[in-house]
Amino acid sequence: MLTKPDVAKMRVLVTGVDGYIGAVLGPRLLEHGVEVVGMDCGFYREGWLYNDARPRPLTFTKDIRRITPTDLEGFRRSRPPCRTVERPAR
Repeated sequence: MLTKPDVAKMRVLVTGVDGYIGAVLGPRLLEHGVEVVGMDCGFYREGWLYNDARPRPLTFTKDIRRITPTDLEGFRRSRPPCRTVERPAR
């Protein structure tokens, strides 16, 4: 379990920060003292799902398919990348 000092040191990149889950997750993390940076393509930014006047993370408009290693500088991976498993066709 993370302690408050651990959380205070965290820097989290939230992709899809303007979407259904990200619009709640970003402000929630900020309220808990986490440094949050958001990335979203902005397709749904005009029709905010949660326009609740809570603080919002600094957000960069970029399509996740166009992320470069430079965009990820300053963030570290918290666990190994997931393996892709191909399933046989049925």
